[in-house]
Amino acid sequence: MNGRPKVRPRIILVCEDCEAEYEGFTFVGNFSRYCRDCNGKRLKLLEMEQAEMREKSLEYRRYEWLSDSERGIPRKFLGLNWENFRFDWGGGNNRNKVQQLKEYAAGFPVKRMPFGAESLLITREVNGVGKTMLACLVLQDIVHRFEETGREKCPFQFWPVGRVKHRLRAAERFGGAESVADVYRDFATMWLLVLDDVGKEKLEGADAAFSYEMYYTIINERYNAQLPIILTSNLNFEPCSPQGLSLADLMGRAGVSRLMEMTRGTAYVIEGEDRR
Repeated sequence: MNGRPKVRPRIILVCEDCEAEYEGFTFVGNFSRYCRDCNGKRLKLLEMEQAEMREKSLEYRRYEWLSDSERGIPRKFLGLNWENFRFDWGGGNNRNKVQQLKEYAAGFPVKRMPFGAESLLITREVNGVGKTMLACLVLQDIVHRFEETGREKCPFQFWPVGRVKHRLRAAERFGGAESVADVYRDFATMWLLVLDDVGKEKLEGADAAFSYEMYYTIINERYNAQLPIILTSNLNFEPCSPQGLSLADLMGRAGVSRLMEMTRGTAYVIEGEDRR
């Protein structure tokens, strides 16, 4: 051994793409098949194909999450966009609110747990003014910005109150697939929870007590975890009329106090009349 570095033998090769001659070298019988320029183009093309495949995989995963029969948005709202929201009943009074909801979705953290993110209350005592649609548009925009596919369940979920109650009732039965604690833990730890039709249930008897515990527990758990929640409701922080009901009748003053802090005291009241 004389300590000299090994010199790879260089030869003149012909690029298989552009057929230009270039100087290459052999190594254990192998040699380059493309010149530097063509090799760079092939690498860029491969990167573009991989990015395209990844985006297709993301789009499939996002659609799978959004169309989930239990945790996804209603099928009637799948694929809609902000231009599909009709202003003809609410006029210009809704435009600024809708713009703020769009900005909320565009700025929602999707690369980390959204600790401290603002919560939303979308309300109006009248049915059919588009509250659920707006919540679905917000959620859809957020999911389409999310780029992590290695999850079985979407971290941003849409739950009508009726399904929440059904899930909790099922968990109360002996031998259920999950316990009540499991259900509340799930609702407390997902990145964003949308609760739809808050306050549609009867506020009397055992059902009122069940609703109070359910709403207070979910709100309190997410308040303590500093995780956001979006509510659509016919009720507001304060009653719309002297004899009317408010969110306090549903979840108590303590629950409303927490919710007001989470929403920074803002309620998005959607103008208009029942369009159904």
